[in-house]
Amino acid sequence: MSKPSAKKIQVIGFITFALILLGLSLTLFFLDQNKDVRQQAFVGTSDVNDYCPGGECVAEFVKSKSGEYSSPTGVYSLYYDQDVWQTAAIPSKATSTDQEQSFFVSSTPWGFATIYLNAVALSEAQSEMSVLALATNLETQISSNLAENIRYVGKEIVYLNNREAIRFDFSEVILGRETTYQEYVLLGDNHYVEAEARSSGTFGMTAMIENLLGSIKIGVEAQVKGTTDEQTFNDLELSELVSPSVANVLHLYCKEVLVSPELKANYLKSSYPFCSGMTGSGFLVGESGLVATNGHVVTSYPEQDFFMNLSMGHPVFVEFVVDFVRELAFAQGIETTAQEGQILAVNTLQDPSGMQMVFGYILEFFNREVFTVKTLTDLHYVDLGTKPFNFSSEELTPQNINNFVTEEDNIFSAELMGFDFANFFTKEIISGEQKPNASDVAILKINKATNYVYPNLQISDASKVKEGEQILIFGFPGIVSGDESLLLDYTGSSAKVTVTKGIVSSIKQDTGGRTLIQTDASVGHGNSGGPAFNQKGEVIGIATYGLSEETGGGNFNFLRDTADLLELSKSTGVEISTSPGKTYQDWQSALEYFWENHFTKSLSYLNSVVESYPTHPKVFGVISEAEQNIKDGKDVDLLFGIQKVYVYVGGGLLAVLLIVGGVMLVLKKKNDRVPPVAPQAPLPVAEPSQMPEEDSIKPVDSPIMSVADFNQPPSESTQSNFDQTTVNQPSERESFPPVPPQEGSI
Repeated sequence: MSKPSAKKIQVIGFITFALILLGLSLTLFFLDQNKDVRQQAFVGTSDVNDYCPGGECVAEFVKSKSGEYSSPTGVYSLYYDQDVWQTAAIPSKATSTDQEQSFFVSSTPWGFATIYLNAVALSEAQSEMSVLALATNLETQISSNLAENIRYVGKEIVYLNNREAIRFDFSEVILGRETTYQEYVLLGDNHYVEAEARSSGTFGMTAMIENLLGSIKIGVEAQVKGTTDEQTFNDLELSELVSPSVANVLHLYCKEVLVSPELKANYLKSSYPFCSGMTGSGFLVGESGLVATNGHVVTSYPEQDFFMNLSMGHPVFVEFVVDFVRELAFAQGIETTAQEGQILAVNTLQDPSGMQMVFGYILEFFNREVFTVKTLTDLHYVDLGTKPFNFSSEELTPQNINNFVTEEDNIFSAELMGFDFANFFTKEIISGEQKPNASDVAILKINKATNYVYPNLQISDASKVKEGEQILIFGFPGIVSGDESLLLDYTGSSAKVTVTKGIVSSIKQDTGGRTLIQTDASVGHGNSGGPAFNQKGEVIGIATYGLSEETGGGNFNFLRDTADLLELSKSTGVEISTSPGKTYQDWQSALEYFWENHFTKSLSYLNSVVESYPTHPKVFGVISEAEQNIKDGKDVDLLFGIQKVYVYVGGGLLAVLLIVGGVMLVLKKKNDRVPPVAPQAPLPVAEPSQMPEEDSIKPVDSPIMSVADFNQPPSESTQSNFDQTTVNQPSERESFPPVPPQEGSI
């Protein structure tokens, strides 16, 4: 087998080199594609370096507004808000016998606090003790060997998030001034956790400390998910992500109060028609257009209609009450004119006892069905866009209710699919004989026949909520929507969702045993039915009730548990989704790429959102901004205005072409070079006796001629010899190069 030529080896080598270069180019591209700032964990010093020993603070997990912390080997875990607390380096006072140590620091405008935690293994005897017995057992140990300036004060059993704990109180003198601090003990199955808590003693610091300690779970309770795997959003990101899925809900209805002919009335009419409505909030819970809200936003009971419209001064009910008071007076033998009846009604209702009398009669007549309320028309609308509801300029009446609202791109009529809502105006509930036993949730279904894929939200529930957790509530409170304000323009304000922020203050139960989430986030009329989110973007509650300052409640509001919504879904057969759908996921991916300056990648998801939900209220604004950022050269995926993949691959191919071209050029030049003529060997001279006859001499294939021969015309015999051969015969355009004379030539 012959060996490959040197030329062939060179060509193969150059091609191999070019392929390697191309491979490196592609590798650079894929490495660049795999870079993702979302994978970079937070590492660094704390924001409260002034209070962290040496300025170094723990950075074991991705920094987020709120999260869970697990001790080094998982003996205990806790939940905390990073707007309030930071993990810090373990203080030098920690002893070698302490286990599972952690140190938390809080520095807020309200004060300064630290909590040092460590776990202690229970002895066999201690593991059998109650909390009270353990308190006595530990008291001697904890109160002994104290510094001279520290005095043990006493112990107390306290409750942290409905869990028994022991609090040991101490007094410490610093520069002649007595201060206090506490040590808490929380009991687990195999360990107890000690917590030394110190604070500036300012307002609310103790509650803040006990909120954090109340979230501690010990032993088998400490099943903490890896917080680095759980994505959280800051407030701005969360607002942009979920607000397109929050709806403004409108309920319009026309009804009539009917008076039974059995009453034999003198002043009361047989019918009092009236129209009214209310607005609230809701959120998408299904890709087909299912919307969740409160029951009281989309439905009402007859007694509720009567008393609420009366309290608001609806003219139809004012007329009804005047006629009813005149009717009561007539039963006592007092006849009145219309004007006298108005004066009598006003005087009666201004007296609390008189109002009690009137309302008592009305409730009795409702129970006896002397008075009934009949529904004439009941309509629902959902606004998922940026335009407000477009109302008719005329007064709402039974005749124009069907045309009172104009449907537009993102304003849809909807059907009530189911609700669970208690009637608070029955005689039994008003008298206290019964307690209301129902949640306050409802489900609507958008009517418009489209192939839209709506961006439904991810649903969680109150079982995953903890006291102190930060939440955001989205909705459309009327007071800041323009319809109830002298300051705000309705057209420009009503369609803009309002976001309020707070924490989970407590987990409570209603009179029916259902879960309620107490929060300090602001909730007003119009917020009802709006979603409350945790920092993961999950709906954990539905804004429902508020305690006004008049009732002594202050800013304490309540959310219904989303578990109530799931129960309603099951009972009505209306299937809602707890996981986000395609449009929502595409929108989230688009925003995440956008936030990280991957604008071209973001556009591909934004275009997908447009395809599935063309009336998305925010997508076109983000598309415009992404395109402008690409034009301004801000896209990290572009190089010289071109996708990096094309730059890398194109550059690699260009390099290959240049290299191969260079190799071919070198080889061509080498082939074109004329090699030097090799020296001719002397021909042997024959002896005369051996010389052949002239006639027998044949022309040789390559006749050798002297220099002179080139300048003489050929003889006839010579010419004939040349005519008989084609070997080495020059073309007409060529001439033989001169050949130097050689020895032995004939």
